[in-house]
Amino acid sequence: MRWVPGAMIVCSVVFELLTPAQYAATPLFAVACVTAGAILRLSGTAWTVAVAVCATVVLAVFQDRWGHIAGTAELADVAAAGLAAFWVNWLVARQRSRLAVARGVAEEMQRVLLPPPPGVLGGLEIAARYEAAQAEARVGGDFYAVQETPFGLRMILGDVRGKGLGAVATVSTLTGAFREGAGRASDLPALAERLEDALDREKQRNAEVESRFATAILAEVPRGAGSRLVLLNRGHPAVYLVADGRVRALLPPESALPLGMRDLADSDVVPMAVEFPVDALLVMVTDGVTEARDSRGEFYDPQLTLAGLASPCGAQEAVDALSADAVRWEHGPAADDRAILAVRRAAVTPRDEV
Repeated sequence: MRWVPGAMIVCSVVFELLTPAQYAATPLFAVACVTAGAILRLSGTAWTVAVAVCATVVLAVFQDRWGHIAGTAELADVAAAGLAAFWVNWLVARQRSRLAVARGVAEEMQRVLLPPPPGVLGGLEIAARYEAAQAEARVGGDFYAVQETPFGLRMILGDVRGKGLGAVATVSTLTGAFREGAGRASDLPALAERLEDALDREKQRNAEVESRFATAILAEVPRGAGSRLVLLNRGHPAVYLVADGRVRALLPPESALPLGMRDLADSDVVPMAVEFPVDALLVMVTDGVTEARDSRGEFYDPQLTLAGLASPCGAQEAVDALSADAVRWEHGPAADDRAILAVRRAAVTPRDEV
């Protein structure tokens, strides 16, 4: 879009040269100036206004209008449009600055709620990333948490419906309930019930939370259980398991309602258990990743990126690759928040386990 003001000025000059003298291109020059103020930086706006004013003067001299009322009026019109362009540019720059500050506050708030997990925990290599949507400076509802417990390493990744402070409150409720209950619940269904109870209490306290729910994946690598991985899916997109050179999308054998909707149906869901051998990689993402669209409207498929990674692949490497490829796929600002959580069963004893 940066070329539009320049193209309009060129068209204005061509129009002036190819039409009778009584037809002036002053409105096109004026529109070019205001357009530059809206889409260009201050320097680009200044150059556009200067070129438009100079072109108006040169054309007025060339067509013998300089020194006459018509030529003076045309110059005054373009100059006024130039002043309007600077005013528009100031408004846009101020809005950009406010948006940048708001996004910074939103991202910092999200970092407080979602602290990065340790690089190694419970004998597993862990990496996570949260990226705020670029389209608006509102905190989203994507979340994750990792907790080492007497039962093994337990994880959650989810997406709360909605944005703004209401979503933040629900994220805080769920992550707090997860960290408190992960070491006490006997299994993942019991942990999910604790999360449901926490949401119910929040709904009773805050009417704005009444309509909120969250899709989520609960995962557990049991302590002393060999190479097993247990998953409980509550309405969330598939998770991906990279093992033995293959990428598998793991979907639950039966669908389940998201957290916060147990009043609508029976919430008893049987977890699924899969093999999780040494060097295997578990990747969980929110729909901000899987629903990223390219210019043709096609959805991004994380399996394509994961299949192209070297084996064995580190957790941080997988997170970085997915994040970068999703950005490239969209060719523009992210329309939704993204959260990615990757866990790899390391082949060696961790050095920095906490």
